[in-house]
Amino acid sequence: TSESTVLGFSLTGNSIPSGEGVLVSVSFTGSPEEICLENVVLSDPFGVAVDVDLGDCWNLDTSDGGDDGGDSPDPQYFTDLPDATGESSLIVIQSIDGIEVGDEIGIFDASGVLETVDFPNTPEYGEVLVGSTVWTGSQAEIAAVMSINLSDFNGPTLNGAVEGNDIVFKVWKSDENAVYDAEANYVQGNGTFGQILTVVDVLAPIYEVLQSVDMMPYMLNSISFNVEMDNPGVESVFSENDLIVASDDMSGFYVPNLGVNSIGDVSYDMGLNVFISGNEPQVCAMEGVPVDPSMPIELQQYMLNLISYLPSECMSTEEAFEDISDDIILVSDDSGGFYVPSLGVMTMTDVCPGEAYSVFTSSNIDFTYPMAGGQARSAMYGYWEDYNYSSQTRAYSDLVVPTGISYPVIITDIGGDVSVGDELVAYADGQVVGATRIVDLTAPVVISAWGGYHEFGIDLEGYDVGDAIDLRLFSNETGEEMKVEMSLDNTEYGIGVLSSGTIEVMDMLAVPEEYNLTQNYPNPFNPSTTISFSIPSEGFVQVNVYDITGRLITGLVNGNLSAGYHDVIWDGKDMFGSNVSAGLYIYSLQAEGVSLTRKMVLMK
Repeated sequence: TSESTVLGFSLTGNSIPSGEGVLVSVSFTGSPEEICLENVVLSDPFGVAVDVDLGDCWNLDTSDGGDDGGDSPDPQYFTDLPDATGESSLIVIQSIDGIEVGDEIGIFDASGVLETVDFPNTPEYGEVLVGSTVWTGSQAEIAAVMSINLSDFNGPTLNGAVEGNDIVFKVWKSDENAVYDAEANYVQGNGTFGQILTVVDVLAPIYEVLQSVDMMPYMLNSISFNVEMDNPGVESVFSENDLIVASDDMSGFYVPNLGVNSIGDVSYDMGLNVFISGNEPQVCAMEGVPVDPSMPIELQQYMLNLISYLPSECMSTEEAFEDISDDIILVSDDSGGFYVPSLGVMTMTDVCPGEAYSVFTSSNIDFTYPMAGGQARSAMYGYWEDYNYSSQTRAYSDLVVPTGISYPVIITDIGGDVSVGDELVAYADGQVVGATRIVDLTAPVVISAWGGYHEFGIDLEGYDVGDAIDLRLFSNETGEEMKVEMSLDNTEYGIGVLSSGTIEVMDMLAVPEEYNLTQNYPNPFNPSTTISFSIPSEGFVQVNVYDITGRLITGLVNGNLSAGYHDVIWDGKDMFGSNVSAGLYIYSLQAEGVSLTRKMVLMK
């Protein structure tokens, strides 16, 4: 027969000399459908006895993926099995909770070889059905098809389960036409493929689970659910919670105090942004059947899609989005973590149940999460895990307040006097909105700038969309903030999905200690010139241009300015918009108790 089964022999007697072997001959009787063990002979007389039960029979119909220990119907649902490879892993299931005769058992490898490939092609890995049977009410014995890798001999890699991978069980309920995950209690074997024998005394299908989602006060929580709810209405979902507002990515809102509900039902693919009332954390608990983690989620291009997380276990961000990484512009969470593959940034190292994620892509995608296969973490994962810990701000920990609304500022190169241990600080209108400690001068520096929220009675401090990005460098050596010249693709918070570029650290304080008016540049000039000045504190400032007789030509600044360095351009026109003649002009800076002047020359 071309099929195979596993025969277990107990050998007792004198030891076999090292390096020697014993040839075991087995004789069978029976029909092509069934064979019975008749005789066992050892060809080398080392005094070894063979203890077997003569007369045992095996059914050779293996269309269900392996020997099932007796006559049983062929599976109708779990049928997409690999071809036999000559290698198998025997799995014995002694009992199953909550299923009926005629239901089916499927055995999967979440990271098995999907298809047989010839050398030198590299196999693809994913969820593979490697064995199945129909439950007959008594012990089930399934031989799971194992992959064989012959690439070292220029041969093929055969599809099937990979030795050492976790065994995954599923059951199909025929009366419901529904598939459920199942948990196994092992009494022999360690739950991985490749064991000589794996025995499960009880297999327990997971019909319902309780998912608890934590929600924190004073921040925007991005949450999702991976269970099928009996009542998915948003009012029912949050019936036990004190909620201010919930919103989705399609401008839907649920505001219970105002009677607003444009969300309706909470679907499996939906993420929600939630603000809770009060100053204590809350838990939203939902009971239901686990959602099929392979369900597709539609991602619309150039839109911030807020999506759910469907698998039951965490996985690395890199693994979760590997198949669409070329299309991803940004993935972010409510903790200020980001994944930007094009810049090699992954401060969001893991994705987990209960969380929702904002995903911005360059194309429309039907996205599915991969089966969590426990793949080894990459070097990139390890680097960013260490980065997240080491880059936490120390100098500004009391000032940086996470709000759940974040905007990434990614610095790809830093020039000037900067050292490991210094910190890049993000300001918006004079307020600290983010800070990151520099841990690697050769890698991108990622600042999570936190945004404000001022709706539905919620008042969270942070940047407002359109505020100018103001970066400064905190010197760990001197304890001073230094001025930073920026070259960013977006210079305002909230514009686009991120801001990236380079910076140069200047040899001057970020906030000047005194008023200063510098020489215009260029000088002489035609037709325009830039006038730079600095003020040590916020206040009313005037910058005017006069002719040589002291007559006012035009006013360039007339209002309140924040402390810092400022530039203004004079285009060579008077207050009426007419071009002035060539000659010598005076420009002045006037503030409280201060008046500074300089000369400049307009040429024609």
